[in-house]
Amino acid sequence: MTTKIKSKHNDILKLIAIITMFIDHCGAILFPKAIFLRIIGRISFPIFAYMLAMGFIHTSNRKKYGVRLFLFALISQPAFMVFTLSYHHKINPITLNVMFLLFLGLIYLQVFESMNNCFTNAKDYFSISEITTGIKNVILGVVLLITFIIITFLPICCEILFTNIRFEFLSNLNPEYFRMCDFKFSYGTYGLLVMLSFYLFNERPFLTLLGFIFATLADNLIDLAKYSTHLPSHTPAYKKITFFFKELVSLEMHGNHFPQINKVDCIVQNFFKFRYTFFQNLSIMGLSVVLTLQNVKSSFRMNKWIAYIFYPTHLVILYLVKLYILPLFA
Repeated sequence: MTTKIKSKHNDILKLIAIITMFIDHCGAILFPKAIFLRIIGRISFPIFAYMLAMGFIHTSNRKKYGVRLFLFALISQPAFMVFTLSYHHKINPITLNVMFLLFLGLIYLQVFESMNNCFTNAKDYFSISEITTGIKNVILGVVLLITFIIITFLPICCEILFTNIRFEFLSNLNPEYFRMCDFKFSYGTYGLLVMLSFYLFNERPFLTLLGFIFATLADNLIDLAKYSTHLPSHTPAYKKITFFFKELVSLEMHGNHFPQINKVDCIVQNFFKFRYTFFQNLSIMGLSVVLTLQNVKSSFRMNKWIAYIFYPTHLVILYLVKLYILPLFA
């Protein structure tokens, strides 16, 4: 399915991703009115998603890769919580940093690859009359397919189910900072689909573009359905999920944000009313960078630990700059 190639250009892309991420976070925490900084920042995530997909393909040990991602996700979470405190004015321990999504993306790609292998093997076994083994592969493939679908919608379902969560022991420590919390995976289902596109269509730019457009449109539709899913907190979980998928399929939004408006108006309002979603659509700039540089050979090298260490470090530094240095120039 995917051709393994020697990748000599990832370090250039990694550097661009780090720089644009830093610019984005500077805009978020230090210069919130400088919208162009956030727009530049849309370049970073598609590059990180591409590097995750390439890492999955090329790494010699996927288990070690996954452990490394998970450990740094845990290490980065306190820094991410402090960072989000600076502009949300509350600490949310269940809004997860992007490295958790990259870790989930690694599992996502592994499940997809195993599922594909099962169905391929089943076809081969049936062709040589190994019926029993073929059926076993089909059953395992179906289980993996269900798992794949569950992981695809896991981020958005968690966002819907786990809202306004109150941690009493944290609230008692500091009620000002520890208030109602909402669960969130950074980039969520959109991020998973982007990683899958890079994995599936490696070295096929046009198909990669189509996959990226599909992920972006899916993100817009999911946001439309999510924003219309405003149900009382005591609503049973299955009703929340059922209502969300009904809204997602029908696009007949009846929530507070979209009171009985037609489909075209839904899309228009999604682009212009919800700033984050509109900005994320601009991440196609990051795809352009990937497609332009993915075959560029360079002698530039960057230690693999730099990106891991830079992520939590720069979040803390930016928070300290806002807390102690920015007021000096006010």
